[in-house]
Amino acid sequence: MTLSQIRRLIDSLMLKYADEVEVIRLQPVAEQFCGDMANAVTGKKRGRRRSIDEWAEIFSKRARERGLRLQGLAHLTSYLERCLELRILPQAGEILRELLPRAAHRGLIPRATGGPVPF
Repeated sequence: MTLSQIRRLIDSLMLKYADEVEVIRLQPVAEQFCGDMANAVTGKKRGRRRSIDEWAEIFSKRARERGLRLQGLAHLTSYLERCLELRILPQAGEILRELLPRAAHRGLIPRATGGPVPF
C-alpha cells in the first residue's frame, strides 16, 4: 500500500466512526464538568456563583482545548436551565445526548441509571 492509499483508508475510517470518536473524546469533558458543577452547587468548592451561560462557556472552552468544535451550545444551556429549575445535578450522559443527537439516536450514548440526583 502506498502512503496515499493508507491516508484515504484512514480518512474513510474516521468518517465511518466519527460519531463514536466524538463520544469518546467528549465523555471525559462532560464527566469533569458535571463534577465541577456538583461541587459548585453543593458548596464543596467555594467560589463565585456562575450563570448558566458562564457554565456553558466553560464547557465549550474545555471541549475546544481537546480539539472539539461543538455546535448546539444552546441545547446545553437549555438542559442546564432545566436542571436548575428541577433542582437536579446535570448528568454527563444527558449532556452528551443534548450535544450529540445523532450519536444518541444511534444508541452510542447509554442512558443514565439511577435517575436524577437532587441538590
